[in-house]
Amino acid sequence: MVRYLTLGAIFICFCSFFGFNPANEDVVNAARAGLPAFLKLVPVTNCQDYGFTSAASMQHCTVGKPFQMLSLSVDFYRENLKAGKNYLMIGKEWRVPVISDGDFCTLLTVVGEQPNMKAQNLSGAELARQLQQATRIIPPTDDFYLLRVFQLSADFFVDAKTSSLSEASYIPLPSALEAMPTLRSKSSFTLGELLPVLKAAITSAPKN
Repeated sequence: MVRYLTLGAIFICFCSFFGFNPANEDVVNAARAGLPAFLKLVPVTNCQDYGFTSAASMQHCTVGKPFQMLSLSVDFYRENLKAGKNYLMIGKEWRVPVISDGDFCTLLTVVGEQPNMKAQNLSGAELARQLQQATRIIPPTDDFYLLRVFQLSADFFVDAKTSSLSEASYIPLPSALEAMPTLRSKSSFTLGELLPVLKAAITSAPKN
């Protein structure tokens, strides 16, 4: 069962992650400062719904490297794909792993712009586990993104070794593999390989 908590506040604290994305410092600051308030809202009797093994496992949590959210632009849906055109939108939203005993338990959402970041909700235990699995051998110096294709209910972990998203690796998570079984042919895709697959899947998807 998916559970989430919401809380609005602006937080500033200590940062331990640096990378290509200059916003990571403020994101981690907000996550570190906001996490204790969210943990207090987790019912002890059903903490496992939030990804924690026990109430005790919530006592020594840390936050991990942020995943900045990506989405597809309006033009991606409206027009035929054009070579070299950018169809990615970088959101002002991040998923930050909440870690206990080395395991990703759940995700803390941080939103906003520098320097006014705020922790917004706590949810996504299953997605947290999937992201830990996807990043287990990825260098910590890489930038981490999460591409969410809402029309297909599909998520992709994006490993950016440089500041260019066009050169990144797009790794389908279980939700993407379920929506597009043909993606099982490879473990990762370039953006140029992925966009036509997404376009075809969205075009052929049943319309509500």
